Amino acid sequence: MSILNKFSLFVAAAILTLTACTQEKNLEGAPIELVDFIGTFEGDIGGIAFWHHPVYSYKSGAVIANGKAGMIFISIEAEPSNTIAGDFSLRPDVVYLDNQEALIYGVDNQRHNLVAMRKNVGNAALEEAATFPLPKDETLIGFCMNSSLSGNFINSEGVMIFRRFGDARTARQIDHRTPFTACVTEHREGLVFAHDINGNFFQIDPKGEIKKLKLPKLKSVTAMDAYREQDGSLHLVIFSDGQGYNFNLDGGRAVEKFTLVKSPNGEPVKQSRAFAMAGGNFGSVYRNGVVAFIDIDGGFYFGPWSALKNGLETQARQTLGARVSAPETDDDLPDIELSSPLSKSATAPTLPKVSDGE
Repeated sequence: MSILNKFSLFVAAAILTLTACTQEKNLEGAPIELVDFIGTFEGDIGGIAFWHHPVYSYKSGAVIANGKAGMIFISIEAEPSNTIAGDFSLRPDVVYLDNQEALIYGVDNQRHNLVAMRKNVGNAALEEAATFPLPKDETLIGFCMNSSLSGNFINSEGVMIFRRFGDARTARQIDHRTPFTACVTEHREGLVFAHDINGNFFQIDPKGEIKKLKLPKLKSVTAMDAYREQDGSLHLVIFSDGQGYNFNLDGGRAVEKFTLVKSPNGEPVKQSRAFAMAGGNFGSVYRNGVVAFIDIDGGFYFGPWSALKNGLETQARQTLGARVSAPETDDDLPDIELSSPLSKSATAPTLPKVSDGE
């Protein structure tokens, strides 16, 4: 089957709503419209990331990693692009450069490559721009690009740090005592947030330093995302066993729980396989930001950020912070030439190991 069933995308009448309550007051908010149904995915879902068109906001959209079915872009207007072939089982990442051009990154398990892609703003095509060899690692769970040339890759044993792709001298592995199971990125400071098998959450900075967060333990995490409000406050949204959690990582406010339900029958969403948010103007009802998620049955949904904001009554009162360029590393690295794929004969680096002591 194709990535999105026969590319027959439509906006259905099925509306999802969100009810929220705070840890302090234990109150349920009135159900509100959250998202419209777009279509159904089959196969593995690696995750969702948003790409913002530099000129026309309504041509922006979501990049979805659909496992062996490849990488696809779907616009806010529910129009699919071509597919980049490969086995993309990890959440993609989007890096905005200083000139506002965006690079879309995905890990192709078939070639053991990090693939850099561009969205052609003229013909809407998703194009492969360059590839970088990665060590063969079947335990990768996610990655965060710190710039066009560097990033942190999270595997079950810890963190692989690449200061410059293709140069083994700049790569190393930092082991962690307990295996990680899920992760998500936050680009303003180049942070990665990870969950381990014991239910704990950790923050990993661009240098690979790992810090345990003081959050309640959650044994099962099916989807995560991080966002900042315009005042800079940092939040982590987590889905576990059908329950949504909104954690304010800057402290001082209660943890909020929320539940996605389908109307008119109020049927709860059983699980969320992927979840993503993005600030900025995406056109139409998404002028203050957009939300997307994929449920356990492969159902794909868009929704306005304002709906989620209104449902989380004690937090997220401000507009979602707009996109930022990924922070560059301290290294003085040359620009990368992306006119054509790099040589497939490049050698993947062998990573030295250090312990983080956690």
